[in-house]
Amino acid sequence: MIAIGTIALRLQFISLPFMGFMMLCNMMLQTIGAGFRATILAVSRSGLFLIPCLLLLASIWGLPGLEASQLTADMLAFALTVPIYVGVRRSMKRMWQEADSQKKGLEPSG
Repeated sequence: MIAIGTIALRLQFISLPFMGFMMLCNMMLQTIGAGFRATILAVSRSGLFLIPCLLLLASIWGLPGLEASQLTADMLAFALTVPIYVGVRRSMKRMWQEADSQKKGLEPSG
């Protein structure tokens, strides 16, 4: 029993750095009002990816597949988070550049 838990815990620790990034991205999306994207990220880890991973990996590899399901779901959720984050960052950068150019146009020269 301890051997099973040890392996599962070690696999879970691999995903910890990625989970922090995913949480921060989710909170950022909520803060800027991108609720739909934030909901997709929140649901992706525990619903969208975990349930199919549990069913698929456990049926293919048995107990090792079951142990690896959470890590696999976390990595898939991270793979979904990165492009969403990059897209939002690009649009925010464009908005900042437009705001700066408008601000420069309104400043009196002199």
